[in-house]
Amino acid sequence: MIFGPKTIAGFMTIFATEVWMILVVRFINGVADTAGIMAVMIYCTEIASNEIRGSLGSLIPLLSSLGALIILGIGPYVSYRNLSIMYTAIIICASIPILFIPDTPYSLYSKGKIEEAERVLIFLRESKIIAQEELKQFSRREPKQKFDKRDLFRNKAYLKGLMISVVMGIGVEAIGFNCITFYLQTILELTNTNVSSAFGSVVIGCIQLVSCIVTSIYSDRFGRKIILVTTLFGMAAGMMSLGVFFTLKRHGVSISGFLNYLPVISVGFINWCYGGGIGSQFLVLISELLDGPARALITSICMEVSTITAFFVTKYTIEMITVLGSNTTFFMFGVVCVLLSLFVLFFVPETKHKTIAEIQNVLRGEERLEKHIQGNGNISRL
Repeated sequence: MIFGPKTIAGFMTIFATEVWMILVVRFINGVADTAGIMAVMIYCTEIASNEIRGSLGSLIPLLSSLGALIILGIGPYVSYRNLSIMYTAIIICASIPILFIPDTPYSLYSKGKIEEAERVLIFLRESKIIAQEELKQFSRREPKQKFDKRDLFRNKAYLKGLMISVVMGIGVEAIGFNCITFYLQTILELTNTNVSSAFGSVVIGCIQLVSCIVTSIYSDRFGRKIILVTTLFGMAAGMMSLGVFFTLKRHGVSISGFLNYLPVISVGFINWCYGGGIGSQFLVLISELLDGPARALITSICMEVSTITAFFVTKYTIEMITVLGSNTTFFMFGVVCVLLSLFVLFFVPETKHKTIAEIQNVLRGEERLEKHIQGNGNISRL
């Protein structure tokens, strides 16, 4: 569905002769990319087993980082037209395999195609016994009545999932990573190093790619929560370091030696923490918190809120820097990182190795109730 508009946008980029054509391309790509990310995350969540769900979901930002690195590495050295031709060719090549992949087992089951769902599960799990067990889990997840949008506010699990998704959607943009990316050249120019903006972009892209690879390997070992909390605190440290650098520069302190490289090190560390943390785990976590027909709706709301937040943050960053100063702006981003990490620590449940049904029980508070009942039972037996 998304590759048709993206292919059209690619050809428009190749033959663009007016500015409005580029603006239309940006709009089409923005809508298609958002829809594509949502669809791919939901697809991965529904086909993955509990043991590899985090690692599989982490491959999406990993591949996105790889794509960005290719463009950053090649873009400065080729013409705009040739880069557009390469971009369009990649889109066409990537769209062909999509035509042959099956629908997800849960989607097939919800449409009444139980036999086909079982065949897909057997193919994915390579075990008929495991496939039949997952089909039983589908029957327990299947809603007894048609999903109503008002259920978002009546179902405790849906409501809590919606609140977490919205806060995370705002937070992932409010931490200021996009500002670092968009104004990387400006940050590099403020240092007295010989690092060019083109080379710096490639290095930063490599750092983010490696961090995504590391997270995809260890996501299902350490869990989403600990990774998010530690990397957000790491981003806060990087933002605070930038704030310190610009404070020193603002007060006329001589910048030399290690201090001269502090912005480059800070930006690299921020990219490492973002790529290995919220950049790769955000959508994985959101898709795991939601279930059935509510997943697509709440994910759409989350992405919409996130996109609006990104617009305001990137648009008014320059105004913030002008009014408050670069140091205060980066200190504020650091504070937001800390607040978001505390939110994850206290309000976001761990989803590692849990089934979707178990995660829904946690959101409803039934897991605590069950443990309380079991504890009372053990006491009574004593």
